[in-house]
Amino acid sequence: STHATHSDTVSDELVRALAIVGTPHECAARLRELKATGIDSLIVPLAGRGRLETWRKIRDEILDQIIV
Repeated sequence: STHATHSDTVSDELVRALAIVGTPHECAARLRELKATGIDSLIVPLAGRGRLETWRKIRDEILDQIIV
């Protein structure tokens, strides 16, 4: 999150350069931009409890918008 407690040390610009963040719509738009550059793989590191539910949300709310 760009609003986490470490946001005083880590800028929003750095977070956006290293990760895909935002609403599901914003994340899908960024992934479409990356796909247009030829990127064809995605690594989604998930940690902590609820990994399966998190993956399902990513799949249902983001990836389903861009996979054709």
